[in-house]
Amino acid sequence: MYSITQCVQVEAENTLISYLIDCIVNSKMEKEKAIGYLLLSAGITVIVYAALSVFQVFSNQTQPYSLFAFEPISIDLSKAIDLPLPAKENASQELINSELLNKPMNIFAHVILMGFLVTVGYKIAGIGAMLIRPIKINLKESVSPHVEKNPNLPPWKS
Repeated sequence: MYSITQCVQVEAENTLISYLIDCIVNSKMEKEKAIGYLLLSAGITVIVYAALSVFQVFSNQTQPYSLFAFEPISIDLSKAIDLPLPAKENASQELINSELLNKPMNIFAHVILMGFLVTVGYKIAGIGAMLIRPIKINLKESVSPHVEKNPNLPPWKS
């Protein structure tokens, strides 16, 4: 048998332990929310950066990343004509300028890259939103801790 002082001490220890567990759980939730807000803001920042970058490229405020450096497309006219040309003359004709090839390809690559960054930012922000929002479960009927087995069912179905 416990004395009154021992009972009070055990109850105080249980209350202290439950208080500590409650503090740990609450601080964990606060850490999750802080990480959630951090991830949400990082994701939105990535999305805004990508959108502003594409806007600046299309409004000619900045140049897209130079990923392509194609040579101009040209044709040698001396091979098309059977007439002999002097050696000093260059009979090649440029059909498509290299800038006309490279600029649209670089803009296209820039838009694809920024689209990838928007997708990454969306995923990061989504994870942050999931960490922020509380998880609530509403049960329609109460669940008893002891579930009775149906004697008519075979053991593998109960």
